[in-house]
Amino acid sequence: AATMLRTADEEDSAKDLLSDRQRDILQMIADGLSTKQAARELGITQKTVHNHLNATYRRLDTQSLTHAVLSAVRLGIINLGDGDDGDTL
Repeated sequence: AATMLRTADEEDSAKDLLSDRQRDILQMIADGLSTKQAARELGITQKTVHNHLNATYRRLDTQSLTHAVLSAVRLGIINLGDGDDGDTL
């Protein structure tokens, strides 16, 4: 259980792995939005969302969206269950 706990410095360091926009997009996807919905909400193209996600995969050393979300949650970069729809996991 101790390995699950992170210091504030470790969380800040992990959050620095991604840009604010990359973190926002990954959080939106984790909250259940599609890439199209995230693009619309952010006022950017779906291609730009995909470009941000591809950069996120590289920075987190992941191969898929699911793996990126899981890694980001484990690192404390994003949270699950914070969506606007009231659903929690």
